[in-house]
Amino acid sequence: TPRLLCERAQANSWSPDGRSLIVDSYENGKASLTRLDLSTGKGVALPVPNLATDADISPDQRWLDLYVEKDRYRGDIFISPLESQPVPKERWIPIAENVAGVHAIGWSPQGRFLYWFSDIDGRDCLYGRPLDPATKRPIGSAVLVQHLHQRARINTYYDVSMLFNADQFLLPLTESYSTIWMRKIPE
Repeated sequence: TPRLLCERAQANSWSPDGRSLIVDSYENGKASLTRLDLSTGKGVALPVPNLATDADISPDQRWLDLYVEKDRYRGDIFISPLESQPVPKERWIPIAENVAGVHAIGWSPQGRFLYWFSDIDGRDCLYGRPLDPATKRPIGSAVLVQHLHQRARINTYYDVSMLFNADQFLLPLTESYSTIWMRKIPE
């Protein structure tokens, strides 16, 4: 029988052991990243730094990716250790600076690559950066993973996440196009 786990929340990711769910919780009108224990239904807010406007947890649940807005259109991407209290900015690991139009960030299944969408070239494209598996420090430059310039492809705005398995990546996209019709009007 289905049971209600929580209200005013959106599922974000499963814990590796399947015992908890990470959710974006919107209790009391304030968004927070929450670890929800599936056996008890109790949630614990994760310590996301106040500067971050968006955050997600790594697959091993030891790190947070953070997006910090500089202005309405640009921001920086960092990785922070996940500890019992928010980690000071001096300990954050810079991943990408001054990135335009970021609207989704996601981890590879083993946490060895961080992906993000950016419309820096005018179209939503997928970028990423390889990470050291243990320290999460970058081990190479940011790379363009996939241009999405065919027709008018856009990332879906229905909050469907990027999905991964061992060697595949599922990217929900909406494709839009139009047709033009003409008809002679009787006089």
